Amino acid sequence: MRKPLILTCILLIIAAVFYFAYQKNLEPIIILIYPNGGETIKKGSIETIKWKTKGIPEDYKIALSIRRITDDQIEGQEFDPIIFTDLPNTGNAEWPVSDSYPDGDYILGINVYASTPIINPIYDESDSVFRITE
Repeated sequence: MRKPLILTCILLIIAAVFYFAYQKNLEPIIILIYPNGGETIKKGSIETIKWKTKGIPEDYKIALSIRRITDDQIEGQEFDPIIFTDLPNTGNAEWPVSDSYPDGDYILGINVYASTPIINPIYDESDSVFRITE
């Protein structure tokens, strides 16, 4: 009599593990692949920003922004922090790197969203700084 009960418990545990693993795989995510930290990018070059998404509907849009990282934490930036908005979620975008970026360290941010105004975006950013130079 105990054998069917033990077997039932084991099956329920296995089902629960698979259910939670499945739910985790459904969680929508975006991962910035390039630039993700440690790179040196030349002003005036054309770089291919790369990302990967999972569980994101095809019609969602991508926005990319950049921020300079300084030791003195200057308020504001001397350039437009928005690189792109309303990009299709293709996994990459060609970025003409402006000469207006001062030499220094930067972080790229990426959002995926359903529509504007952007509410509850799914977000990622560079894991560490990358450098923009002449």
